[in-house]
Amino acid sequence: MRKQIPWQLESEVHVEVLDRIPEPLQHKLTGASLQLIIFSPVSAPINAPARHFAPIEGETYLAFLPPGAYRVGIIPRHEWPRYEAGLQLEIGGNGQATWRHTLASGDEPGLIRSGLPICSSSHDVYHVSYAFEPTTNCWVSAEVGAEMDGRAFIGIDAGSPISVRRIRVKWPADYATPKNVIIECSDDGDSWQFVERVETNPQPEPSWQAITLGATERRRHWRLLAGQMRSELGRMGVMELKFYDR
Repeated sequence: MRKQIPWQLESEVHVEVLDRIPEPLQHKLTGASLQLIIFSPVSAPINAPARHFAPIEGETYLAFLPPGAYRVGIIPRHEWPRYEAGLQLEIGGNGQATWRHTLASGDEPGLIRSGLPICSSSHDVYHVSYAFEPTTNCWVSAEVGAEMDGRAFIGIDAGSPISVRRIRVKWPADYATPKNVIIECSDDGDSWQFVERVETNPQPEPSWQAITLGATERRRHWRLLAGQMRSELGRMGVMELKFYDR
């Protein structure tokens, strides 16, 4: 513990945080001999040195942090701090860690703006956070062809229960669009409840699809689960994904 707490911060109350690296940072795990997860208070300048750090073991870390909100990054040892855009970790007084990711920006009514992206897996460099950024990048599933059906998914962990009434998804192209998707929700991210099956309308160019749901129960996790793909070699892709509570 002493190695993680700078001497000038020893007077602050620290809590133990044992947690798994979240999905938006998984692509940073390179297999290097030693990688660190670094933390800097959101109140500090963006280019400030890391205030706290912890070595990563596999996909988990053990850190000692004062309660508060932090920018977070993963770097090889001795490299200059770089923080993941849009990602924030909130530490409660009881040591509970809550990850927040900027899911969307704008003033659209009912838009869910923060939470944590989740997915079944990501192909190569097309990681899940791309689907929650207004760029030309996209998320692509690692599952391909027949592996997709009922396995590939993308969605959000809202951090607390929400009721989703609308979803907008931007498909990159027809070959990356499943024939249909199943909307599901969950309290724990393990046991999923069926909400609705939706047919897609694939286009050769990037296009938005609006999905309107009826009254839904409040659940913390929401996802789009892929149905059958149109090509035996196709992978599910999403350029942008937005959830709304009204």
